[in-house]
Amino acid sequence: MENSSTSGSTNRPGIRLQKRIADLGFCSRRKAEFYIEEGKVEVNGEVVTTLGTKVNLTDRISVMGEELSEKKKDITIMLHKPAGYLCSRFDPHHEKTVYTLLPEEFHHLKPAGRLDLNSEGLLILSSNGELIQELTHPSFEHKKTYLVLVKGIPKKEDLKLLEKGELRLDEKKLAPMKFEILEQPREEQTWIKLTLGEGRKRQIRRVMETLGFPVLYLKRTAIGRLELGDLKHGHYKILEEADIKLAQS
Repeated sequence: MENSSTSGSTNRPGIRLQKRIADLGFCSRRKAEFYIEEGKVEVNGEVVTTLGTKVNLTDRISVMGEELSEKKKDITIMLHKPAGYLCSRFDPHHEKTVYTLLPEEFHHLKPAGRLDLNSEGLLILSSNGELIQELTHPSFEHKKTYLVLVKGIPKKEDLKLLEKGELRLDEKKLAPMKFEILEQPREEQTWIKLTLGEGRKRQIRRVMETLGFPVLYLKRTAIGRLELGDLKHGHYKILEEADIKLAQS
């Protein structure tokens, strides 16, 4: 950085100081210009007051005494969780967790909702706390779709309580759950598609048990319009912005 508090070259190659401050996410470019003119910006320990001063990516920039750093880009992935893996970082009783399926660089990611030990399917993990909150809080009503194999042969009238929203778990009323009876692969077993906008602990298993149709297999196939597709067991995919918007829809 070739500049002092009062003068210096603005023609050297590099990035305008106010743009660099904005790019680092500290404030808007216009606000950065104000801080520069007020003498509240330092580059490599020197106060800079000249607008248009050029800096490079290695220059140390401080605004009002706070040194700025590159804002880390949030990472969001989808994982095909297999049965037998916990959605926890560590459990003394279970060696296999979803984090053992991921490279160490993703171990800081947090799950947006969980799947129990014996369930499988689509799991989203992210470093974006706001996204996690949105995908998990019932008030946002993001739909989650499950493929469920139950014991027995339920008829529509047997499952009508799911759609009425009159069922309760832990003394709390459950939101309505949409269902579709798909097929009966063998005697005394039935595939059902369930869609719900909330996810209490072991909700599907406990509700179906109450209705008399215990769950034999459970797989989450979609969150919003983001589908698991043909992603293999134990494999993950880094999500782009378009994928995240599908999950939010």
